[in-house]
Amino acid sequence: MTRVRSLTTKSLIHVFLTVAVGCVAQPSHWSSGISQTVVSPAAALEYTVKIKPSYVSAKTEVVKAKPATRLRSSKKSPSNRNVAKHSALTLDKQLKTPSPKQRLVVKAPGVWPFLLNHKGLLGGYQRYLEEHYDVTYTTDQKEKADILIIMGYTRTFDVYQNYIKDFYRWLTGKDQTYVTPQYICEDPAAMKVLYAHETWTSFPEGFDECFDLMIGYDQRYDHPRYLSIAGTAYEFFHEKISTAYDPNKDVWRAKGCQPEQRKYDVCFLASNGAKKDFMDLAKDRIDLFKAFSERTFVASGGKIENNIGYTVPLGDELDWMMNCKFVISYENRIYPGYVTEKPYQAWLAGAIPIYAAHRSVLGNVNYDALIFGPDYESNDKIVDRVMSLVDDHDAYCAIWNQPIHIDADKNFDVQQNKVTSKLVEITKQKFDMDGVS
Repeated sequence: MTRVRSLTTKSLIHVFLTVAVGCVAQPSHWSSGISQTVVSPAAALEYTVKIKPSYVSAKTEVVKAKPATRLRSSKKSPSNRNVAKHSALTLDKQLKTPSPKQRLVVKAPGVWPFLLNHKGLLGGYQRYLEEHYDVTYTTDQKEKADILIIMGYTRTFDVYQNYIKDFYRWLTGKDQTYVTPQYICEDPAAMKVLYAHETWTSFPEGFDECFDLMIGYDQRYDHPRYLSIAGTAYEFFHEKISTAYDPNKDVWRAKGCQPEQRKYDVCFLASNGAKKDFMDLAKDRIDLFKAFSERTFVASGGKIENNIGYTVPLGDELDWMMNCKFVISYENRIYPGYVTEKPYQAWLAGAIPIYAAHRSVLGNVNYDALIFGPDYESNDKIVDRVMSLVDDHDAYCAIWNQPIHIDADKNFDVQQNKVTSKLVEITKQKFDMDGVS
């Protein structure tokens, strides 16, 4: 009995040492980072000592202990070179994968669709936005937006001075659909832009502080947030308003002067009458039409004084005007810096514009390429001058061959770049928290 106890004690010491060795060896697999299996102390104990049941023998059989076995995973551990290669490929993939773009909502209530068609003065800015941001456009006044762009606004009881109509708008709730100064200033958009296309909204007197940038006709060169650009003409004719314009590329002027090939001596194309008291030139051009009509047939293709049996469709103006030697191209009113598509339209069609506007716009259009109405004492004097040119082809072609645009600083691409640069600068200040360039 004593011997059996002795053997049992030795066996237990052996087991203890074996288990201790296994426990000491175990941390190596934790630090290696490689998945391995180490025989547990309990398994080592069962494997090392086998005690026979008492009914077989009182003697305890001691089996020689085997070292604890580590079972490696079947997966080979990657070499340092493979790990480095894998890390490099992962990093390269991350660098090539574009990060999600910041989302921006651009709201343009009441804005003509062609102003946001990537072609006009806002075209360069549009391309910048869509390259750097996830852009969504909306015209819904009630939708929350990051950028608000408007082309005009309504001052109730102010501009049109039609109190009955204003009261009706208020009574029916239609006044809520108009872009008002109050709406503009209270809108939560972080960036607000005015791109004016009418003189009465060219400068937002009294609430200009609500805008980050204003683009209009006013000659406010000292205002830090105002760009004096007559944008309407650029929206219609883009790169044609340039000193680099080649008339030979357009069918309307490619064949040269040829006044004898033009069907009408004088043409008139107007849809706005003298309905508003500030549209002084709208009335004057109708009076001029009537003065010409006493001397020659004046083809009128617009809604006003129409005499050709149909209204010239929108977009077909140049095709129709190329049949005319002269076109009455008066602006709606005299206003500093106010010039629209009218003189360019007539000239590009191959006619000579009979033009009237504020004298300041003669920096935009070439005085020598047109008949400037304000220089004449009366409509009769204008009629006399024009009819003399109808009969004198050489004198007529001397004017006809003059370019309509001679100021390179007012070329379309120059003006577009100016607008884009300013808008991008403001956008970065407002939204580029991460320094997107």
